[in-house]
Amino acid sequence: MRIVIVDDHPVVRQGVQQTLSMQEDMQVVGIAGSYSEGVDVIVSLKPDVAILDMKIPGGSGLEIIRKVRNEVPECRFVILTSYASPQNISGAVS
Repeated sequence: MRIVIVDDHPVVRQGVQQTLSMQEDMQVVGIAGSYSEGVDVIVSLKPDVAILDMKIPGGSGLEIIRKVRNEVPECRFVILTSYASPQNISGAVS
């Protein structure tokens, strides 16, 4: 499984990458720290899964999904967030 990580916190990116690298069937193929980098990396690398932070510089993980969904329809998305509001959860699920 090819994975892209989009998060503005280097410690989170490194931690997720390190955890995933322990899985034989998972490979982190790209990392980004902002909205624009995230869109570029996902569209160019066409990963199987993109792990996105809810809030990132320049936009949000949800906005990235809306932007790339048609260009990379096979990609699945996981949203990471420390925001527990019902609005954030509802937006991520839909």
